This record gives sequence, C-alpha cells and structure tokens, in this order.
Amino acid sequence: LFVMITLMQVAVYYVPKNRAAMQDLDVRAWIKADVQKASYGEEVPLSEVRSKCDMRSVAFVKGQEHFVRKIRPERERRLLRIRSVVYFLAHTTAFTAIQAGAALERLLFFMQVPVATVIPVILNQVILFSFLRGMHYVRSTWRQEGRDKMLDEEVHEAESEVASMTLSFLAVQPLRYLMS
Repeated sequence: LFVMITLMQVAVYYVPKNRAAMQDLDVRAWIKADVQKASYGEEVPLSEVRSKCDMRSVAFVKGQEHFVRKIRPERERRLLRIRSVVYFLAHTTAFTAIQAGAALERLLFFMQVPVATVIPVILNQVILFSFLRGMHYVRSTWRQEGRDKMLDEEVHEAESEVASMTLSFLAVQPLRYLMS
C-alpha cells in the first residue's frame, strides 16, 4: 500500500519536464469545439474567427462554419497526460488499500466479534490519511511552478478518490456481515 501511494506521488513529478515549453502553457489558441465533427480540436487561424473578444465564437473555415473556443492547447494536452498517469496510479493504489483493509477484516478477532468489524475500516482510513498527509508535506517542500501546481491539484484529487473508494468498499463489508 505504502509503495503504491509513494509511487503515485513521486511518479508524476518525474514525468520528463520540458522547461523550454513552460512558457507555452499560457499561450491561447482557437480550436474547433464541435465534438461531433472529426476535426474537433484542430487549431483555427485567428483571421477565420468572427468575434475574437469572447472565449467562444464561430469560424468560417473552407466554406463551413465551425464552433470554436479559445483554450490553452499545451496546458490542456499536458493536463490530459498528467490525469491519465495519476488516475491509473490512484486506482491501483485504491485497490491495494482495499486489499489491505479486507485482509484486516479477515483476521480471527474481527471475525468473532461482529461489531469489531468496523475497526479495520477506521484503522485503514487513519493509516491512509496519515500517510497522505505526510506525502502532502513532502510535496509542499518541493518547488512549485506552473506545471507542479497542476500536478499538485491532480494528485490531491486522486488522493481523495483513493480514500473515498477505499472507504466505500470497506464500509460495505461490515454492513453485509452485520446483516447476515
């Protein structure tokens, strides 16, 4: 469990960093925003956009009108890449935490006393919470730049998901045991 949580925390920070491209995170561009078209996400020249003062508009490209929106394409691309890594590791960590909690629930003491089956759930959450707080402290000591702030937000969301998935699964097991 601790290995998976540490891997989730550290792996995303060692995704290869391109310091030269950090300035590209704030560059905005107009892209085609109609998800039903195959050209979704393609960049549109500024000269083709009708109303340039808003974040959404319409562009006339090659004889067709397209809905367009102004985004930061490099930031969106990086955020998608970060999220895929973080959520893969978060779900792997959650399943590891569920396995650890289920192993605690199957101990002889907890099987003999039905009310005591709630203790492994609480114990699992306390251990998970304390380790995540420790990793938060470690992350706060790292230098925060634009990319690292994005990573910190995504890792925080993933940590919440790990805790909620683990709690929801492990809380159902004692309820099923108490009902039967």
